[in-house]
Amino acid sequence: MGDISIGTILLSLTVLYLGYRYIIHLKANPRGLPYPPGPRRWPIIGSLLDFPKEKPYITLRDMSKKYDSDVLYFDLLGTPVVILSSPKAINDLLEKRSGIYSSRPSIPMVDMMGVENILSIMPYNETWKHHRKTFHRYFSAVAVEQYKPQHLYEVRSLLKNIYQSSDPVHQSIRFSIASTIFNITYGIKVTSENDQYVGDIETVLKNFSLAVTFGTFLVDIFPFLKLVPEWFPGAEFKKFARRSKELLWQTRDRPFEFVKKAMKSGTAKPCVAVRMLEDLPNGPEREVEEDEAKSCAVVAYAGGADTNSVTLEIFILAMILFPEVQDKAKEELDRVVGPNRLPNFEDRPYLPYMEAVVKELLRWEMVAPMSLAHATTTSDEYNGYYIPQGAIVMPNTWAILHDPEIFPEPEKFKPERYLTEDGKLRTDLPIDPSHIAFGYGRRMCPGRFFAHNTLFINISSVIHVFDIQKSKDENGNLIPVHVNMRDGLVAYPDHFDCSLTPRSTLAESLIMTEAMAVDPQ
Repeated sequence: MGDISIGTILLSLTVLYLGYRYIIHLKANPRGLPYPPGPRRWPIIGSLLDFPKEKPYITLRDMSKKYDSDVLYFDLLGTPVVILSSPKAINDLLEKRSGIYSSRPSIPMVDMMGVENILSIMPYNETWKHHRKTFHRYFSAVAVEQYKPQHLYEVRSLLKNIYQSSDPVHQSIRFSIASTIFNITYGIKVTSENDQYVGDIETVLKNFSLAVTFGTFLVDIFPFLKLVPEWFPGAEFKKFARRSKELLWQTRDRPFEFVKKAMKSGTAKPCVAVRMLEDLPNGPEREVEEDEAKSCAVVAYAGGADTNSVTLEIFILAMILFPEVQDKAKEELDRVVGPNRLPNFEDRPYLPYMEAVVKELLRWEMVAPMSLAHATTTSDEYNGYYIPQGAIVMPNTWAILHDPEIFPEPEKFKPERYLTEDGKLRTDLPIDPSHIAFGYGRRMCPGRFFAHNTLFINISSVIHVFDIQKSKDENGNLIPVHVNMRDGLVAYPDHFDCSLTPRSTLAESLIMTEAMAVDPQ
């Protein structure tokens, strides 16, 4: 009887909640404007059954063609979801009307995990503006120039690790990127791939990825379930949220406190956290601003470590599948850099093909094919259609970057798309992947300048000294390599085998010589 009573209560609350949402939406659209095109909406569940669960960016691209509309509408159990599938719709709404479309969806599980002060998912308000300003101060296009020595040091360590380690290449890449960002942010050397700092933040990122995927937890659909206690049947999500919150705050506070103690003892290394603490005011507002600094510092690491390392894994995959690109990149590097040293940032203006490789890498297999969702702060009208307040607005960036009318043969990795006939970077691109891959409007990723530097120097250095090829099995046969991206907030490629070997004895010597460089800190 107890279970039946609980089920009856939940069913009653669900009906009342959905009825309330329906009335609110009805009152908010007094002119009775139509919603954008989309699948049929059924009572209570809306168009839930038609919303794609796997690789949604592909199905949503096809649905946009089916309904002949670059704006689609779904009702997911009372939650309005709008999909934008063209550059024009995205520009009209997320750019030109950014005052309406710059917030983030309120996802119950995200709120319960205590990530309300994480810049990338904060609602659009004065607090967000202040956090954004703080983050920009340390990661603007000008600010990231001071981190280039650390980039160079870490990439040289990566080359040595790839050459000497028996571990898979993707592990060396993930460790190197984690080490780079952690060193720059906190001045802390990551000593091994099992470092607790790295392990904790990777767990946080996995939990966060689950939380921001709408519908993963029942509480996303029925927010009133936040009120039930942990012991309530089916409320395991409450324990997950509590444990995730505890780990998040520990991950945010622990390295920052380490820096504070090092500053007191005079052993702190120059890093972002040190500069943040030095810039804090001495007054009653110091505690609040220090809390903000902690959040901005952990965002720098969490936001960059995962996406940059995955992008470099995709780079290895692309070089295996498109060896002609690798050959052209090597030719440019040999001509500009030469065989006796590694590339550096001063070479960058003279390496247009390498810049084109980075652009194509951000387009070909995206780490965030649907970008981060936006949310409307007020209702809006677009092309005669009604878009409700609080709607989740998702730009289908993958569909744009794989539109054959903009990017012919989109499945191919072709850096030549971005070059003129005489080999210079084009300035007339209708769409530049190195821009839209990092988001839109006021929510464009503020860490994009750091990411560009990370990708350029790592890709250039790896290509310059290694031949990137398929691995062989025990019988000497080449192991096939396929492209398959896993679903999630960050789209990871499935595991693939690869072989990175020095191009020559000179390259081999260069790897070991350059790896002896002194840490600039």
